[in-house]
Amino acid sequence: MELSHLLNTVQNYKESFGVKDNKYKGALSVELMRLALEENGIITSGRDVFIKGIPLEIDLLVPGANAKPEYGLVYRPEDVIAALEIKSLGCWGEKALNSIREAFDLIRKSNARIGCAYVTLTELDPYKWAVNDENLGYRAFTLARHTREHMKPGKWPPNPEAWHKLLTPGEWDKLLDWLRKQIKD
Repeated sequence: MELSHLLNTVQNYKESFGVKDNKYKGALSVELMRLALEENGIITSGRDVFIKGIPLEIDLLVPGANAKPEYGLVYRPEDVIAALEIKSLGCWGEKALNSIREAFDLIRKSNARIGCAYVTLTELDPYKWAVNDENLGYRAFTLARHTREHMKPGKWPPNPEAWHKLLTPGEWDKLLDWLRKQIKD
């Protein structure tokens, strides 16, 4: 799935749901990300899964080849290669940023080899609390950037032809490369 198609699909399906619902938008974003990764040869868990002993719901995991999750939901720490936090429209403040970092810290305590990454489909630019590698302390990937001007009525969502102007050049490939490296190591 082409990245601009992924972003457009999330927006179109979000609007077709008929009501504003952030849970639906989040679930849809994670599921479409899972499908896009699968199309690129990266097998993930289902969405909203757990690592045994950690009281956190994780958007997506990249499990090892021999992982056998309990009830399809609970993975042993030694069976997890990477944990992904997926967002549609980025991080919403310092508290959210700290919460993501603390979750990744907990995951890494269970198994220091687990790669943790934050992935947002689009982020407000500029935004004081936009997540990046430095302020998170973990890998962060921003696939597209929008401005406050884009958010004005009639300008959001961008039409399908406009998404390519918002994409962060090379970011999708960086995410795929990072995940492939995690799997290889």
